[in-house]
Amino acid sequence: PDDPFAQANVLTFLYHCGDDVTILVSKNSGRYRLQSERWEALWLVARELVQRLTLHYGGKSPKPGGEDPLEFGFSESLLGDPGDPGPFDHYTALVDAHFAARLALQATHKQLDDLAQQFRAVQKRLLVRYKDRNATPLNELDTLLA
Repeated sequence: PDDPFAQANVLTFLYHCGDDVTILVSKNSGRYRLQSERWEALWLVARELVQRLTLHYGGKSPKPGGEDPLEFGFSESLLGDPGDPGPFDHYTALVDAHFAARLALQATHKQLDDLAQQFRAVQKRLLVRYKDRNATPLNELDTLLA
């Protein structure tokens, strides 16, 4: 009560990196509004809020005697004008780039596995040639292991 900034319908989370997320609760309509200056900061609080509200209400109406089910969505103001790129275009591009990088990494791992298998086959052949009493010339194959 002594703190002039304390309000019952506002909760702010401050991350260690300095980003903050604020949850505003409507007194009459039963709506929650999350806001932050950075999109990256919203996801953790939004995910936790959705999980907790779903668990608390069990998919039923948050209003006493109400028939509206529990719903989650984005405000239309987030999408902006039809010609403007939306706020999610940057993130979908990042997701696409991340997915492409994961595919490239997977292909590189496959190539590395194939080359390692070939290397082991060469090692086995050289080992057999070194153990043979009447060894045939190595033809510079031993330089592969050096």
